[in-house]
Amino acid sequence: MTPSNKHDWYLDDVSVKDPSSVEMLTNGDFESSPTLTGWNTGSGGAISSTQSHSSSHSFYVSFNSVWISQSFNALSGVIYNVSYWIYFERTSNGNDPTAVLDVTIN
Repeated sequence: MTPSNKHDWYLDDVSVKDPSSVEMLTNGDFESSPTLTGWNTGSGGAISSTQSHSSSHSFYVSFNSVWISQSFNALSGVIYNVSYWIYFERTSNGNDPTAVLDVTIN
């Protein structure tokens, strides 16, 4: 996942489930604080308890285009259900941020 604009954002409850609802990701709720167990990231992201969705922690990035990824064995022809919660802070001029979040499954 990589956001297209640079502003503060929080990511939580990342999930990829197969057709039988088996979770394919590890630590999608980021509760293995203070580490990002199971995740690979670019520089600049960290675990935060400031803003989260259904748990205590989220992945936080401040004014940076940081990527975060996780690998799992995907099967060709299988439909996976991808979901996540993301929160963008207002920009410094008070405007609502706009962004496109790219989700790639290879």
